[in-house]
Amino acid sequence: MRLRWESVGHRDCGEGLTENISTRGVYFQGDRRLAVGQPIRLTMTLQRRSICVGGDGVVIRVEPREDGYGVGVWLEGLLPLPDALCVDSQ
Repeated sequence: MRLRWESVGHRDCGEGLTENISTRGVYFQGDRRLAVGQPIRLTMTLQRRSICVGGDGVVIRVEPREDGYGVGVWLEGLLPLPDALCVDSQ
């Protein structure tokens, strides 16, 4: 699924595609290199439940790829968000 990320405390933001998601983490493919330790905020729509969620996390892994970067994020938690804030609604 698509997700949107934004750097906490900076104006940097972007989008990516999730490859793996759990209750405490997300691994996604992005087009920009993020810094390990960088705090970010994620928003995404969980397709099976049709619910928009978001939460804060920290980048814990970045892997260069031919088509961008693989990014691992440890999540502090996910909360339901209004649909207007989600990737698929914009």
